[in-house]
Amino acid sequence: MRTAIVSQEVQTDDLPLPWNTLLTNYLYKDSSQRQALQIYKKEETVILDTEKTEIIKNEKEEIKEQNENNNTHSKHPPRHSELDSESHSKPQPPNKKGVWIGLGVVALLLIGVFIWQGGKDKPNPIPEKVENIQETVKPKIITETVNGISFKMIEVKSGTFQMGSNSGNNYEKPIHSVTVPTFYMGRTEVTHKQYISFLNAQGVDSNGNYQGKKYVDMDAAVCTVGYKNNRFYFKGSKRAETEDTPMINVTWDKAKAYCAWLSQQTGKTYRLPSESEWEYAARGGNRSKGYKYAGSNNIDKVAWYGYEKSGKQTHQVGTKQPNELGLYDMSGNVSEWCEDKWHDSYRGAPTDGSAWLSGSSSRRILRGGCWYSYAENCRSANRGNNSTVSWFINCGFRVVLEH
Repeated sequence: MRTAIVSQEVQTDDLPLPWNTLLTNYLYKDSSQRQALQIYKKEETVILDTEKTEIIKNEKEEIKEQNENNNTHSKHPPRHSELDSESHSKPQPPNKKGVWIGLGVVALLLIGVFIWQGGKDKPNPIPEKVENIQETVKPKIITETVNGISFKMIEVKSGTFQMGSNSGNNYEKPIHSVTVPTFYMGRTEVTHKQYISFLNAQGVDSNGNYQGKKYVDMDAAVCTVGYKNNRFYFKGSKRAETEDTPMINVTWDKAKAYCAWLSQQTGKTYRLPSESEWEYAARGGNRSKGYKYAGSNNIDKVAWYGYEKSGKQTHQVGTKQPNELGLYDMSGNVSEWCEDKWHDSYRGAPTDGSAWLSGSSSRRILRGGCWYSYAENCRSANRGNNSTVSWFINCGFRVVLEH
């Protein structure tokens, strides 16, 4: 049994004619059309009521006239034939059958108009807002554990973006289209805890050397790593107070050495990001909202920056707001090494997401700005560079895992 919900107002003249309501709802699905039809029906009812009133008025006048004639001829009562003729001459009420036929004709005409309009090209309805499917699905996160220390990698789905900027430095030009394949990127920069684990596992000596190469500058005044009982540990400095701060004083080639060790430990391919991968991820990948900085137009929400603002030091990773992908500190905290060689413009740059390794420069790319950078240098589009063998208190890195 169907259950119908009706309003409290019920028009009684519609009750005997359920087909009329059904036909109207079928032919006029749009509420504005049904409203127009109701107005038309009301006007038609007024016309019929007017005609009925006019007929009754005429009938009363004829009866009055007849009574006057009867009074005049009272001495001669009417014969049955006269009464019959008078009764036949009285106006009759409107023919209901004719009214129904008329309504049927109107209904047929309306059906014809409906069919005729259905064949016309109609404007497309205003589309409903449809959310981007990629925005509703959270990026995939995998957790790696190496030497008892866990870290997370976030999937950066493939996509095409406009790399560079016309509002920054000349070396950020020209803006060009780059298509980046899917990859995973570290949710945070590599921390002291992670890098010290690498130093101990690799067999680096107490002076910070391994196979004739320096992996940590133990003699630096701001060195954050100590050595005791044949193991490295985090001793901290005025630039880094906890082991969960990003590793600093690490050169480009030692960041590469860390990636090689991580690959060996996991059986996967870890490496530094290409410059285009880095910028694509900083901008939010295919979830990008076009922010100036990595995750916001308000740099204070997403970055540790400015010598005084940052308290003259790095900060624990992941304490600011992440970007659209869930990546932390892509703006500020420490500048991050990339694989690419330095070029002073994007003319001739790869468009497939790969690192730009051609050219004669011995310097490598740094991105993101750091704890003492001006806000302008923390933009997602900003570029920097440095020597591969230099130790700096602002340089760190994060890793990429090939998909």
